[in-house]
Amino acid sequence: MELFRSMIDHRKVFVLALNGPASFFNSLGLVPEFGAARTFAQSMGVRRANDFLMFGHKCSVEQMESWGLINRISPAESFHEHVLSFLQEQLEVNDGNSVETKRLQNAPLRGERMLAMFDAAHALSERFVQGVPMEQFRRKTKQLSKASKARGVKTKASL
Repeated sequence: MELFRSMIDHRKVFVLALNGPASFFNSLGLVPEFGAARTFAQSMGVRRANDFLMFGHKCSVEQMESWGLINRISPAESFHEHVLSFLQEQLEVNDGNSVETKRLQNAPLRGERMLAMFDAAHALSERFVQGVPMEQFRRKTKQLSKASKARGVKTKASL
């Protein structure tokens, strides 16, 4: 939780560059951590967030961009180079220390985000107490094992 709080309060611009698929919480018996459920609802609307998070709706990167979940799409090939090039261009035209802009934009949301993070941690701990994630992991492992055997691939999986 301290990590998330420090990301909210950090006095520099925070950049996350993700190249690859994301997993869906409910299919693993989990809940969105760090208050992501509230953040998703704010970004993409409650109905779309419910479909996306509760039912594991798969979507394209273009959909995520149109819903406001991501700012831009970089090509998969030379992904890291493209991201670094973009950031370098930004440093050339901006001071790279947009502290006041970030503070002003995040200030009205800070308390809500912190509360959402604690709510999510509580809900996640309840799921683990109930044993739901372990049961889901067992079920998924069994499904993957069956699929691998059907393809003739030998696997070893344990929980």
